[in-house]
Amino acid sequence: MYSALNDYYLEAIGKECLGRTFNTEKVISTEWDMGSSDEISKIELIMRYQADVITERYIICTTNIDAINIKELHKDNIIEIFQSKVESMTSTQSYSFMYDTTIQTDRGALTKAICDKVFGENASATRYIVDNGYKVDNTLNEAREFKVVEITDTGIQEISIRIKYSSNNDEDYIANLENQSNYRTFSEKSYTLSGNKISQ
Repeated sequence: MYSALNDYYLEAIGKECLGRTFNTEKVISTEWDMGSSDEISKIELIMRYQADVITERYIICTTNIDAINIKELHKDNIIEIFQSKVESMTSTQSYSFMYDTTIQTDRGALTKAICDKVFGENASATRYIVDNGYKVDNTLNEAREFKVVEITDTGIQEISIRIKYSSNNDEDYIANLENQSNYRTFSEKSYTLSGNKISQ
């Protein structure tokens, strides 16, 4: 089923969500969330996409299709059924964020510290950090702003945080998380998935 979804839906959904410049060769990975019902009328494409040399995008595209009864799918008709739905489907970009790939490993300790603070500990989650740079903040005065994203099988949590500036050292930012007067959070987002994912 994974191959059929990629073969018949990926390019059409990608162009609807990202525009005509969408290129399947820039797709790093795909997962398909099929929902939790026997009737499939909505499919979530979860994709990592190479935006440029060091930047990737994490994207969720929601696609509505004419209902398919999952019990009627089998290896002899799956391609025909998926192909027949392409022209009638509609897709929208439901969630997206961009991140610099070069800092994900280097700033792993800071990512973990912020995510543990705002989301709680979760060793099985995938986490990303975005450094939004130096900010002047009404509460903290000088601060550094970060966005962190936590991805699990059942959804995504995202939050922005400003941490009091003391030096441009991640150890100092981690230490500042110990005192609530040294940071503030804002701009929370979340996105729910069924967890019924098909991946390679």
